[in-house]
Amino acid sequence: MPPSGYHTEQVTHLTAFLKSCASDLLREASEECATIASKLSREICDIDGYLTDNCATHPASRSVLEMTRAFYIEILALVPSDALTFCAP
Repeated sequence: MPPSGYHTEQVTHLTAFLKSCASDLLREASEECATIASKLSREICDIDGYLTDNCATHPASRSVLEMTRAFYIEILALVPSDALTFCAP
């Protein structure tokens, strides 16, 4: 059960945000001729570095970055090898 205060509309917006992150990542990987897995790994490291260097980041911004990082880790665990498998979840 979702936490108190969550509504379907909010979850829809968060899901759309994560899907847009995935779409941008896929586009960037294609433009850079990088594998999806390597791009995911790089993004996770970049988020880690940003959070380490900017520890005073507003809690809401920090939470969004941590959520995005967690999403990328979950997708990376699926070992996406191509756009089709990447977009399947």
